[in-house]
Amino acid sequence: NANVHIPGLSTPGVKQDTITTKVSVIGDFAFSAVPVPYAPANVSSTSILQPLYDPNTLEIVTGDSSVRSRKDEQYVVTSTEILPTAQQVAAATESDPTMKNYTALPPDFPATVKAKAEQITAGATTPWAKAVALQTYFLDNFTYSLQIPAGDGDSAIESFLQNRKGFCQQFAGTMAAMARALGIPAVVAVGF
Repeated sequence: NANVHIPGLSTPGVKQDTITTKVSVIGDFAFSAVPVPYAPANVSSTSILQPLYDPNTLEIVTGDSSVRSRKDEQYVVTSTEILPTAQQVAAATESDPTMKNYTALPPDFPATVKAKAEQITAGATTPWAKAVALQTYFLDNFTYSLQIPAGDGDSAIESFLQNRKGFCQQFAGTMAAMARALGIPAVVAVGF
């Protein structure tokens, strides 16, 4: 859809490459949103029934049960890899009006989480440097564990920050929320 602004994908001057990814599901894993690289253009599969693609969100859904095991299924994804230069990344700014959806937070977002994000990034001067500081903080101070119950929302973020232990859901959600609290556009993506 030419009217939809997709960060990086529809930004003029950003180098792009087309890639093909072959995926084989080896575990007892269920999904409705098909895990794919950013930014998918299509998926082909003999086992995923009627995959449906939404070009506005770049989401591909299975079109069938979200609880059915995908073990031993295979699919091929054609996607666009975006390759911005360091200068393009540094020039990206939250003042871009198309980024408004990627900086929104609930009105009751915990002030303590925003304060922690500001503390972690105190020495950083650019949005990129702040994002890297957040990433480094999580990598250096947190433990990956599948023994943490899934959850979302403010209480899950606060618990993750207190316990310093979680899996991809906690890392990605907290990183995105803290980035948004700093005015840095962020979104949690499902995929590879």
